[in-house]
Amino acid sequence: FFLRPAPVGDLTFARTRLRSLHGTIVSNWRIENGVLRLDATVPPGTTATLYLPSAAPALVTENGQPAGQSAGVKAFGADNGRAVFELASGSYQFASKLAP
Repeated sequence: FFLRPAPVGDLTFARTRLRSLHGTIVSNWRIENGVLRLDATVPPGTTATLYLPSAAPALVTENGQPAGQSAGVKAFGADNGRAVFELASGSYQFASKLAP
């Protein structure tokens, strides 16, 4: 499945859960001081592709370390202003500086 947080206008947060056949998918995000913070859960036996808005994809972190070096995360570069990652099953906490 795909996770594509899409902050628009004055929207500063969104929370969602979806019960799938494999378990609950979670995508909660908020914007704090120009940084998008995303909490995501990928159920066992599944993977997700994350398209995360980012001013500098190389600076996206997961749980405080470079996202591409985090267990369960594979970096795939950028696509139209978004950092792209493949996520294995698990829970993640991303931080991404947004473009001004």
